[in-house]
Amino acid sequence: MLNKTNIIFLLTILLLHSTVFAQTETNDTDTVAMPRLKLDFPLLDFPYQLDAMDATGGNFLTSYSIMSMQQSLAISQNAYSSFHFGMKQFHNNSSFSKWATNVIYYGGVALGNILMQWMPFGTTWLHEEYHRASLATYKINTENLTYLFPIGMSEIPVKVDNRDSARMGKKNKPDLIRSFSVGMEGEYMLIDSLQRNNFFYNQQLLHEFYYWQTTSNLHIYLTKGESGDFVSWSYLLFNADEWIEFWENPPADIATHEKHERKSPRKHLHANELEFLELQGKLHYLNYISPMMFGIRRIPIGTSGTAMNFAMRHQLTSFGYDISARVFLQKAPFNMVFTLHNYMNYRNWFPAIEAELVDFPVTIGSSTFLLSPRVLIGVQPQAQGFKTSSPEFLGLIGLRVDYMVTKNIFPYTNITAKTNGHIAGIDYSTPSVSAQMGLSLRF
Repeated sequence: MLNKTNIIFLLTILLLHSTVFAQTETNDTDTVAMPRLKLDFPLLDFPYQLDAMDATGGNFLTSYSIMSMQQSLAISQNAYSSFHFGMKQFHNNSSFSKWATNVIYYGGVALGNILMQWMPFGTTWLHEEYHRASLATYKINTENLTYLFPIGMSEIPVKVDNRDSARMGKKNKPDLIRSFSVGMEGEYMLIDSLQRNNFFYNQQLLHEFYYWQTTSNLHIYLTKGESGDFVSWSYLLFNADEWIEFWENPPADIATHEKHERKSPRKHLHANELEFLELQGKLHYLNYISPMMFGIRRIPIGTSGTAMNFAMRHQLTSFGYDISARVFLQKAPFNMVFTLHNYMNYRNWFPAIEAELVDFPVTIGSSTFLLSPRVLIGVQPQAQGFKTSSPEFLGLIGLRVDYMVTKNIFPYTNITAKTNGHIAGIDYSTPSVSAQMGLSLRF
């Protein structure tokens, strides 16, 4: 969570944005292609919701108590986008003096983002929902304590019986390992979503505070956390079999075996485990490398209307980590994203490339559709192994189709098929076909 030094640093970033980068803002447009506010509501997500229904032991409605990764990501994106949109509307229409308007605007965004980390639909809620979703696919029920508004708590854990985790690991060891790092995955998925919308739709929403708040918090947690998700993640990469065996038949004096707790202290890591964890802390500086972190939301290329931007990303995976370089390009009507993934396990490199086209308009008769295809091709470690040098094919193909009912209402369907492997934001690491149906509102 934020400490005093961190808060001062983040406020400095906001001041820098207000004084240096304010000139980058342009007028909003009201066209379908450039919504000032875009809200997605994934109402159905299969087959995930069937697993969530089994995990909760209830009927289909109870599946919504543990949202899928796509569902929780959309809800958090809606929350932050709506808040930042509302603050921008105040800023643009305020009758106060410029000085007072800026103080309320930037201070309000900062305070709101700080408070939202302890509220439902905020960043901590999303972090925990990603943990819960990864566990729900193995019929494990959990609770999200952010619904209790735990203001000021430095750590908000998802409580899991270690024997349930061991059962999960027995079926799929990589998914057990991922269940510890997946919270980070969700928070960076939200950063990516907010950056995309600001870039492609020229929304000019003040998301930068969230970028810095989240990136710096995760970085501190990764490098200085004495216990928690990332310590256990590193421990399990090296010792998952031992951990699973221990919890399958735990001894009577289990309370004395601190290192086998789900979130074990850093002191129990061996030298190689600690070294690998410390490497992640160093690599995490890559997440600050993006003009979008500093309020530069679009970089024009020439005078033809073409624009670009880019972002580096370091994330933990079920077998190690991924260092990705992402480029955003826009030349109407093409919104494009290209990503080079560098998947790494303990000692080996496995590359992959990803391409997306976002909201490409197609008219059939009197009907308008927005098509968003996605393709990923590459390799990952065989069976998501931590120490193997053998590659395994990784592939994903997806298509989202939004249908324009009115200029503001777009029902959509999103279908994704993938091979075995870890792909951020996808609930299943095993081969799967998933489908979401929902409603997109664009204003």
